[in-house]
Amino acid sequence: LEQRLPLVGHNCWLDLMHLWVKFIEPHPQSYLEWKERLNALMPRLIDTKHVASQLLSHLESTSLGDLTAHFDPATLPIKANRHEPPHFHDAGYDSRCTGQVFLGLLAK
Repeated sequence: LEQRLPLVGHNCWLDLMHLWVKFIEPHPQSYLEWKERLNALMPRLIDTKHVASQLLSHLESTSLGDLTAHFDPATLPIKANRHEPPHFHDAGYDSRCTGQVFLGLLAK
């Protein structure tokens, strides 16, 4: 946190709320107070779902799977050379896809 590196997630508000309660403190009484405290702790927080909804408003869906397919159609609906369905909701796979979507959004 001292380096102020960005924290990138996809549709991550609920995850952040759980992390806050489990590792920092109980939630403040108001959303605005929580948002201020969160911003003070993590000023470079990027939610790719929110960014995509702003930059890619022409898309029907900003789900992680749909955005992954938008930026790299070869990754969906099956993994290259393995003929297996993607493993969404597995932490490692979702992290890779979120990073891929983030890089695609940066290119926009």
